[in-house]
Amino acid sequence: MKKILSFILILAMISAAVLTSCEITITQTTPTTTPTTTPTTPTASTTEKKEEFVYPDEVSLGLSYELNLDGESYTLIGIGEFKGTKLVIPELHEGKPVTAIAKEAFYLNWDITEIYIPDSVTTMGDRAFCWCNNVSYIHIGAGLTYIPSGAFTAAYFVTEVEIPDTVTAMAYTAFWNCTALETIKLGKGVTQLGADYDTYFDKMTFGGFSDFMGCTSLKNIVVDEDHPTFKTVDGSLYSKDGSTIVKYALGKEDVTYIFPENVTVIDKGAFYDADNISAIAIPSTVKKVSNWAFENCSSLLTVLIDKGVEEIERWVFSECESLLAIEVSPENENYCSIDGNLYTKDKTVFKQYASASTRETFEMPTGVREMECSSFSRSTNLVSVKLPEGLVEIDDSAFEGCTNLTTVEMPSTIEYLGMSILMDCDSLLNIQYNGTVEQWK
Repeated sequence: MKKILSFILILAMISAAVLTSCEITITQTTPTTTPTTTPTTPTASTTEKKEEFVYPDEVSLGLSYELNLDGESYTLIGIGEFKGTKLVIPELHEGKPVTAIAKEAFYLNWDITEIYIPDSVTTMGDRAFCWCNNVSYIHIGAGLTYIPSGAFTAAYFVTEVEIPDTVTAMAYTAFWNCTALETIKLGKGVTQLGADYDTYFDKMTFGGFSDFMGCTSLKNIVVDEDHPTFKTVDGSLYSKDGSTIVKYALGKEDVTYIFPENVTVIDKGAFYDADNISAIAIPSTVKKVSNWAFENCSSLLTVLIDKGVEEIERWVFSECESLLAIEVSPENENYCSIDGNLYTKDKTVFKQYASASTRETFEMPTGVREMECSSFSRSTNLVSVKLPEGLVEIDDSAFEGCTNLTTVEMPSTIEYLGMSILMDCDSLLNIQYNGTVEQWK
């Protein structure tokens, strides 16, 4: 019922749409019957006066340490003989400072419920507290400079985290799947999010991917008014000048989102996991939609792309399992829509299939030379697909999760097959290749 009501709303947003060609006229209107997110002014609750934090006096005893190469400091390497649930890491061990926490030091520890990291700790290894599922409180001392990959993944009961000013960068999986996290306060030193991967198969970059994937309760990403890099608008994170939406607050209940006029870039993963959003209209003021921008938005039904959008990267709408149509203004010089599916304007690149389409068969138009990553992922109604002669490249995970797909017909012109293109296609019975054995070799 929710999807039906949302679809009625979306139809009201489209004045005319001819789904069989690129000649589509789109009239974008602001819905009046549903809540929307319309950013207006920055909020910066970190400027409010608060009580000074006092580090606990009783530190945890029995933890395991390793003397560092300098002979003057220690690295905390594990739980050792400590049996408690409140982990209070001491600043000193045997008279020397504790300056580091080792990689996977407390990995999969389900006993810890509170974590206190002292100011003496300046470095932390990957996954140091990963899958510490019962953690409900985290204090990060004013010494740490980088929060690494998987640092606090799946700390399921944490509701608020404050990142100190000493931290300059955070890996994109640092707080992955912290499902109860409602507020995160970023210190003034944080200038880079998603700092752990640079490239992915030479086709895209992870650098800059916003953190907080799977933080489905997140309503407030807060920064000071004088933060040099970011600002907060209605709980979501933007670049300081407001030209880039860096991360949408996933816990919002709005079913659509209205882009401020000065937003020109939708950052990597900006709306990843935004499960409540069912309609998106990307206006002409937006010039670039970055990798994974709307990936895994499970309730997203319809996307409208206006004429001014110049660049849509990869995996932007993949795994949007409810997606019925992507419509593009006929005046757009870079992209077009055919039967609700997204192509480049010259129709040589197939970018995204409307994964919730009720069609059981699909014949791709002649002229397409490349299918992008995950272009058909989770298209569970598809039974049969015929790909055209002239198609050269099928990128990674193209048909992943097409659980009812039984037949795929491939042309003789195929030169590149990516990884996992037919992963989890449980019903697959027949892959037909239209070339010779020599061509296949």
